[in-house]
Amino acid sequence: MNALWLVALAALPEGVQSVKAYKGKDGQTVEVLRLSPKGERAAVRVRGTDSAIDGLVLDCAVSNERTGARLSTRHEGAEWSVLVQDGERFTVFVPQRPDFRVAYDEATAKAVDAAAILSEQKAQRADGRLATFEQKSWPYLWKKYGGKAEAAAGVLTKACGHPVTVGFEWHTFPDDVMADVDVWKQCEPVVQHLASRCGKGQRFDSVKCALGSDLALTRDGAALRFVTTRDGAKKAGAFLSGSKQP
Repeated sequence: MNALWLVALAALPEGVQSVKAYKGKDGQTVEVLRLSPKGERAAVRVRGTDSAIDGLVLDCAVSNERTGARLSTRHEGAEWSVLVQDGERFTVFVPQRPDFRVAYDEATAKAVDAAAILSEQKAQRADGRLATFEQKSWPYLWKKYGGKAEAAAGVLTKACGHPVTVGFEWHTFPDDVMADVDVWKQCEPVVQHLASRCGKGQRFDSVKCALGSDLALTRDGAALRFVTTRDGAKKAGAFLSGSKQP
């Protein structure tokens, strides 16, 4: 291993095993960070495809195959192959667009800012962009629960004497919860709690319900965020009665 290669390895962020980049004939780029310890996972960013995948830093599993490797993530609740190597041939698959070939590009690989890509992935995970891509669509349930939230907003608007909206952070509710749990029952306790307390504390104009591992009620200005759990319907009442919010 020469000194230049050692310097390159030392410059990589902790947890990154290697960096590669590929280009397509129409300007598409694919950046791949293989992650330690054995490179079994990768952060992959595809750009220039005019598709839903563009700019996302995908969390991919790496599986070795007889003639190469397959990098796969989740999309609409199912496995989605992003980059497939077959010998010297590399094929990229993006949603609702034709697949295309790419070739390794050393100049692009040297320009990759691995730390910035990982930071962007963290931000996309936090704001829900990755979860939205990975999880299934649930239009019937979104409409059903949206109707209940709209009715609850009417209750709070009347109790508070000013418009209050109620909604969900859907990216926090994984597919197994959407399939097996009554989401509204887990969120409803906060509406009942706020309806009885409106006017007794600081004004709030919106309420969002999210799913997490622990119950929480937080405020950001006039916006309230209620974090429920899978069994929030059973435990939220006691928690909220002791909350200092709103």
